[in-house]
Amino acid sequence: MTANESRTDDGFPPTDHRACQGSAVTLDTAAVQRRLGRVPEWELRQGHLCRTFHCVTFRQSLALVEAIADIAEKLNHHPNLSWENKREVTVVLWTHKMDGLTGLDFDLAADIDTAYSALQVPV
Repeated sequence: MTANESRTDDGFPPTDHRACQGSAVTLDTAAVQRRLGRVPEWELRQGHLCRTFHCVTFRQSLALVEAIADIAEKLNHHPNLSWENKREVTVVLWTHKMDGLTGLDFDLAADIDTAYSALQVPV
């Protein structure tokens, strides 16, 4: 990053966010169904992508939440998270500004799946 580039308050460079710029497109039902095949562990609930991750230990669930936070910050696309029973992390995705699902939601779901696999957390 050059000295002339702006930074956000947290020290990360700003990320281009298509939804905030109005250039994202909500996916129609057929496109959502096709993309669900790419993230088979996720399900559609009330127009949102949802998945509950089951971790073996408290520390693994903490590591997963931290990994999700890192991914979300890089994409500038933030999921709703709930952390229950010390070992269950539920992620709910949708593009808030568009009030629907966009390609970014499926990209984030796939990245979260990759992070979960990298933690070698058994299901």
